[in-house]
Amino acid sequence: MQPSRVGRRAFLTTSGSLLGAATALVPAPSQAGASSSGTEACVKSPRNSQRQNEQGVVSHTKIHKSDLMKGFPPAKERRVSLENWAESGAYVRYAQQNAEVVFKTLPIERGSEPAWILPRKMIEKDDFEQAQVLWGPSVTSGERISVAQWLDRSESDALVVMHDGHVVAEHYWGDMCSQTRHHLMCGAKSILGTILAPYFLERRLDYDAPVTKYVPELAKTGFKGAKIRHLMDQTISLDYEEKWDSGDNEWTWGTREFREAKHLMGQCMRISGLFPPLPNEHNVGLQDYLFTLAKGEREHGEHCSYKDANPMALQLILERLTGKSYSQHLTDFWQRLHPEGMATLSVDNIGMPYFTGLSCTARDWARWGEMVRCHGRVNGRHVFPGIRELVEDIRREPGLRDSSSISSVMPNTGYRNQFWTASVVPGKKPLLMANGLYLQVCLIDCDRRNVVVWMGSFWDFDPDKKQKKHTASNAVVGLWSFVNDVLPQLVT
Repeated sequence: MQPSRVGRRAFLTTSGSLLGAATALVPAPSQAGASSSGTEACVKSPRNSQRQNEQGVVSHTKIHKSDLMKGFPPAKERRVSLENWAESGAYVRYAQQNAEVVFKTLPIERGSEPAWILPRKMIEKDDFEQAQVLWGPSVTSGERISVAQWLDRSESDALVVMHDGHVVAEHYWGDMCSQTRHHLMCGAKSILGTILAPYFLERRLDYDAPVTKYVPELAKTGFKGAKIRHLMDQTISLDYEEKWDSGDNEWTWGTREFREAKHLMGQCMRISGLFPPLPNEHNVGLQDYLFTLAKGEREHGEHCSYKDANPMALQLILERLTGKSYSQHLTDFWQRLHPEGMATLSVDNIGMPYFTGLSCTARDWARWGEMVRCHGRVNGRHVFPGIRELVEDIRREPGLRDSSSISSVMPNTGYRNQFWTASVVPGKKPLLMANGLYLQVCLIDCDRRNVVVWMGSFWDFDPDKKQKKHTASNAVVGLWSFVNDVLPQLVT
């Protein structure tokens, strides 16, 4: 389907000027408006400068209706808690959009500097929603459905699409809006990678240095003999598994059996604060957990095996190296990004910040993606040293292929510097992806100058059959088709 060119030429305006010009900084939103979450933030009247940035936003408010946490007090059967938040799609969605209610969190303030406003060249709504993407188990098979159907079937909460520095599409579903913070899950690992970038540039961190150079006590664990490069690329060999879709309730995320499982992955999720701790885990943190891990059978660097322990060790190394907590690093990083809103960061059982606990707005995650695409530039100014070198390293060497589900769906995948990578054609420069549970994605296509942020609450579990539905792959195939088949046509 050939998109209408009228909508592409009808550029929206901000502050009375055509937004085909460079991005701009405008006065920051008030802290009261910026720090609110959920539907309350959506009904606040933004300041004039922010209201203009809402132009072209599409809100699908009739979907994802829920009575959870409604009432004074909410009825017991409608309460979302640490114990039950992962038991159904509606509960997941509430927790994703209200992390500070369900989990223990710290505020990550945005600072007082003006927000980085992203110019807008909106694709016509009908052209966007009626374009056809693939829906099926792999990129080589399936049916064609509309973009609108793909996003609905995938339980989407937010979608922000950027091309060449401009927002070209922005959609929200249910109660979520531009000011709602959403949990990034493991998508925040890539943000950790960018926070580490300047330390490699300054040679305070060395890819080839042993892990024990920075944390000597790790010599008594499975990390002995490992290098920083192995941590960055998820190629550490440790004696534990992270399984997600085995069909066994003990390994099915969010089930009671998983929440209480004695295996190391279950322990890690409880210690991180995502589920209630068992009685003997109340005074245990993630850094304590790291020192219990043993070596696996393979050699370090031989095989890509995606595990939370790798970025967990990187966070510890950063904190030891600088004497600053990760929350301090993240706050400094966040304020230099000039976001519209504050963020929150979860803490583990003992109150220590946890790298994957970040919640922010879809638009602010898009700002981060655009900064990475522009090699550390914010509003045309070089703000983040080391990002260019980090990105060039990823695109030069995309990393080893992981055996997870994303690798079985998307072609030519790898993992490098805390980013997933995927190439449309073998040997070509890869796309970069931050990727998290429940379909949290920030995809960065440097060659075609696109950034796609997709946030969801995709609960891939059939409660009646007590098993995985195995349809997450269809949703990811839709994303791949959208990025490679649809978006290049819509923004040409």
